[in-house]
Amino acid sequence: MHQNLHDAEDINDDDLLLRRITPVDHTSLQPDGTRILTGFAFRERTHEFSMYVAKEVTHEKVLSCGSPTQEIVEVRAGDVRQLGYIIVRDPDDCDDSHVFAHATGHKSRNQVARDCKVLAELVNARKRGA
Repeated sequence: MHQNLHDAEDINDDDLLLRRITPVDHTSLQPDGTRILTGFAFRERTHEFSMYVAKEVTHEKVLSCGSPTQEIVEVRAGDVRQLGYIIVRDPDDCDDSHVFAHATGHKSRNQVARDCKVLAELVNARKRGA
């Protein structure tokens, strides 16, 4: 369990965060042949989800640390915060820009699932240009 976590003040709400996804696992094929992101793209057993700060790392670098079939999705830091999470710096073996989202208070598994679905819907809306 994490203690003394602090929201990264140097990450602005408009900053983009990069998340690796595996399309076959994290997207849903639509009748028109397009794929849309599902909430599973942000789900992790710990109820925290890891990302990378886009202004500090390239897509290529993040992808190089994952599986060959993975892709990148982008989410705004402010969108994550509005759902009740802080963004915590947590450098990893891939890059120092690694962060994770941590709930500011207790969230049930269902609440986390709803939050993940909202993030996926925001990514899908951004892709459509909405």
